Amino acid sequence: MIFEEKLIFFPEAYPIGEWSPKLDASLKLQEVWFVSDDRHIHGWYLAPVEHASSHVYLICHGNSGNITDWFVKAQNIAKLGLPVLLFDYRSYGKSEQGPLSEKGIYEDSSAAIRFLNDKGFANDQIIVHGISLGGGAATYLASENDLAGLVLESTFTSIPDMCSKLYPFIPKWVVGTKFANLERVKGIYVPSTILHGTADLLIPHSMGESLYAAMENSTKKNFISIDDAGHSDLMETAEKVYISGIKKMLLEDVGVQLTAS
Repeated sequence: MIFEEKLIFFPEAYPIGEWSPKLDASLKLQEVWFVSDDRHIHGWYLAPVEHASSHVYLICHGNSGNITDWFVKAQNIAKLGLPVLLFDYRSYGKSEQGPLSEKGIYEDSSAAIRFLNDKGFANDQIIVHGISLGGGAATYLASENDLAGLVLESTFTSIPDMCSKLYPFIPKWVVGTKFANLERVKGIYVPSTILHGTADLLIPHSMGESLYAAMENSTKKNFISIDDAGHSDLMETAEKVYISGIKKMLLEDVGVQLTAS
C-alpha cells in the first residue's frame, strides 16, 4: 500500500528526548554504535557496575519516539543484574537516517544481535524483548536465531490484522508490511513470556492471548496480564508484577544467574 510506512513508523530524531538520563548508581551506561546496511545505528548499553550475568538483554522498542522513552524500563531490567542493549532503528534518535520498512527493522535488529556477538555473547545468551512494533523485530530474531528467550510486550498478531482494526475499509491484501508475528511464534521453541495490558485500546489484549495460544512449540511460556494497563504503561501501572514476571522467566525458564537479589 502506498505511503503505508507513514501510518506505521513515527520516529523522533535527536535532539528530541532526554539524552542525559538519571542513571542508577549500580549501573554504568555506554553509548554504542554499530553498522546495519551501511548505516550507523546508535544505542545505549547498560550494565551493572559489579559482576554482571553471563546473559544479555536486548530491547527492540516500539514504532514511535526513540530510546530515551524506554530508558527507565531498560534501567529497571538492568538492575536485576544483567546488561541491557537498547537501540534505535534507522531514522530514530541518533541513528543514521534511512528508509523505514519491515525489512529495515529486521536488518537493524539483526545488526544488534551481531553487535552483541562481537561483545562475546553467543546467541543462546541473548534474551530479546520486543515492545509493540518491536515485538515484530523480536519475533523475527527469535525465529531466525537460537536465542535464550523471548519477551513480547503489547504486541500485535500482524500488521494486516491491525489494519483491519484501525482502518476496516482497507482490505488486508493491499497491505505490504506484514510483521507476521502470529505465524512466526508457531515456530519458536525458546522460553517465552507475553505481557499485555487488559485496557490496551490500541492493540487488544485478545491479540496477546492469540500469540500465547499459537506458541505451541515454546519449551516454556507465560502470559502476564496487567490489570487496567493500557498500551504503553504496563510497568508504570504494576511495576512489581511487571519486573517480577520478567525476573521469574530469567531465573526459572532461561536459567540466568542474576547478581541482584
